[in-house]
Amino acid sequence: MAHATNYTIRLDADLRQEAEQLFADLGLNLSTAMNIFLRKAVEVGGIPFEVCRSRPNAETLAAIREAYADSQYFGNHKGHEGHKDCQNGEPPMFLRFARKTLR
Repeated sequence: MAHATNYTIRLDADLRQEAEQLFADLGLNLSTAMNIFLRKAVEVGGIPFEVCRSRPNAETLAAIREAYADSQYFGNHKGHEGHKDCQNGEPPMFLRFARKTLR
């Protein structure tokens, strides 16, 4: 093993407690879990899992569904070039998000 070094990070106290309990259940301590994460990140050349926004809550999903149902963007046509909010033939980001979210 290479020379070990200390590194201090700030964590939310509740997050730390939950993480320590999770890793203890897996037979690991927080330090070992962090080493696993960092080794995997180096191995894959990035964060070893998808980083994305969390799923919207029920109210937001309902609003997205309503916009999706009422929108001209979600017909069977291909282009969106004629709409003022479109860039390079793509619908606005919130509609792309709605399309992906409702799959």
